[in-house]
Formats: sequence, structure tokens, C-alpha cells
Amino acid sequence: MGQKKLIIATLSLFLLFSCNSDITGVVLSNDIYSIRVKKIMQEYTEKKYDVLSKFLSDNVKSFYSTDIFIGKDQLINVFKSDFESFSNIALSSQEIYSIYNPDTTYTTVFRCTWNGIGNYTKNTYEIISYYKFTWKDNKIITINTFWDDSAFYKEFSLKNKNV
Repeated sequence: MGQKKLIIATLSLFLLFSCNSDITGVVLSNDIYSIRVKKIMQEYTEKKYDVLSKFLSDNVKSFYSTDIFIGKDQLINVFKSDFESFSNIALSSQEIYSIYNPDTTYTTVFRCTWNGIGNYTKNTYEIISYYKFTWKDNKIITINTFWDDSAFYKEFSLKNKNV
């Protein structure tokens, strides 16, 4: 490591530990949990759920916008249901990192722009989305999803109107 990088790393560590004695977590990049979440989200856009299924706890809790889903099967069905109302789903502008928490869990934050075309309105949507995966014993125990879900309501409303 170059001397300049070593000084910056030492200064960063000094500031991290000297300014705040209440350390809440350690940020990791390119860690195993970030890699897994990246793969889960890539498979989501391909309508595949093998990696997600492999790492979900059987009684995972998901806070998906305004709804709560409990259990592996229910959550996978929620992921699948997006394709009933949207096509060409893609994730752009992806950012990801994990945090090692003092309680020995890991939190992986995945931020992206969710892109899709409404199957009923034919509108093109770009929605900034945040996903927070909490890991314990190498299993996902919770997923929190934060985004503007008005596009989903538009599609659901038109779908139900046509039924």
C-alpha cells in the first residue's frame, strides 16, 4: 500500500474510532452478502428465484412497501407477482454494501432504479428503490423494501377494471 493511502486509511480509522465511541457496525464492500444480494436481484429480473429461495429463512418477514409478508413461499410469490403487471423489468444505477452489526447479524443495503413497462397502462416507469436485507446464520430473516408504489396501484387499478 502506498504511503499516501496508508495515511488516509489510518486517518479514516482514527476519525471513525475517536469521534464516536458507540460503534454501530462495520461497512463491508464486495462481501459474500453483497454478492448474494446482487445475484438475487439479477435473478429477479430474469424471473428466477433459486438463489433467493436458497438463502431465505423459512419464516422470513418482508415489509414490502405498505404490506407485510411472512414466510418464504409468500415472499417469493410477491417477487413473482411483479411480472403480472410489468414487463421488461430491469434494475439500473445499482449500489450495494453490507454492514456487520454488533448483534452478529449483517445488513445488506441494495439501492437501484427499478425500471419496467406497465402491462395495462403501457407506461414506462423508473422508480428509485431501496432494499434492506438482514442476515442471520447465513439466512435472510427480513427484507424491507422502500419505494414509491403508485405505479403498482395504477397497474392494479386498470387490471381490475378490465376484469
